[in-house]
Amino acid sequence: MVRISYTLQNRIAVLIAAVIFLSLTAGRVLADWKSEWERVVGASKREGRLNLYVNRYGQAPLLEEFRKDHPEIRVVTVTGGGSQLV
Repeated sequence: MVRISYTLQNRIAVLIAAVIFLSLTAGRVLADWKSEWERVVGASKREGRLNLYVNRYGQAPLLEEFRKDHPEIRVVTVTGGGSQLV
């Protein structure tokens, strides 16, 4: 019989609980993300415009893909540091 220390048993129990919790909540988190994204796209379609505030460069490929998928929405980007965008 293999003896496992009490501390190791606690760590294993916490790890198993974390895996169960994450597996139960992962679907809901993904669904929440998707519904929020659909809400933003819907509002942008109604307004005909999406204001995107970014604090770094490199978003051009993502914007091009968005523009291909939603040519009816004009994307306006504002770039700056955190304190500048507030």
